[in-house]
Amino acid sequence: MRVLWRVLPPWWVLAYYGVLLGALFWFVQLAENVYDVEGFWFDSVVLTWLNTHQSALFTRVALMLDFVGISYFLGVVLLVASVFVWRRSKQSVVFLFLGFWGAVGVNLVTKGFFERVRPDLFEQLTPITNSSFPSGHAMGSCAFWLTMVFVVRRLAPAWTWLAVVAGLVFTVLVGLSRMYLQVHYPSDVLAGWALSTVWVLGVAVWYTRGFRRIRVEQP
Repeated sequence: MRVLWRVLPPWWVLAYYGVLLGALFWFVQLAENVYDVEGFWFDSVVLTWLNTHQSALFTRVALMLDFVGISYFLGVVLLVASVFVWRRSKQSVVFLFLGFWGAVGVNLVTKGFFERVRPDLFEQLTPITNSSFPSGHAMGSCAFWLTMVFVVRRLAPAWTWLAVVAGLVFTVLVGLSRMYLQVHYPSDVLAGWALSTVWVLGVAVWYTRGFRRIRVEQP
């Protein structure tokens, strides 16, 4: 048993690939149901509940998140961050752009394939007419968060947990705002998070050089 343990990668590497494959499976299940059945039972339930809890304050916050969570705005933030990162790690800048804008590109291709119509159960609070699945805001914000966490972990490890928590809160709020505004089904948001996770973790294998920096001590 000890011999087997020594030849296996560290537990966190196994967990890393476990999350990647789990997110891929999650997205495939969502995509299959949307393609064959055109949705999930919880889509209408969640949107109905959010519609009954609308308020002027919540709507203002959701509209603000609609603005700051869009790919164009996050892309500008990413560009500013890249200016500071460039001198320390050019590879990190490439990873930031590939991880984020690559996810945006994957989102556009996926939307074109599924062409899911936007929710029409209730009035949209910010009218949008393009395809719904998966959510571009959810996917972009998640990709932005994950790429930033990897770069912070490499260049400023003391700030890693702050980046993880702050980014997670931001990503979840953006996803919730898409449903609150009645422009996305919950399954759109879940699929965006899953597909974005798959993309960024896949690119991060290159960024971390396939974990070749790991050294397992032999007895």
